[in-house]
Amino acid sequence: MLSRTLQRLTQGELIERERAMDFPHATTYRLAPPARELLTVMAPAAE
Repeated sequence: MLSRTLQRLTQGELIERERAMDFPHATTYRLAPPARELLTVMAPAAE
């Protein structure tokens, strides 16, 4: 379930995925610029 959600968020360009090439392979996810912008705009509404 988590992998499907991460895949959808990546395809929707809300998160970015980075995979390390060394062993052991580590995958890192971070918010994409459009998602960061959305959070900035929505923060006042959440408060």
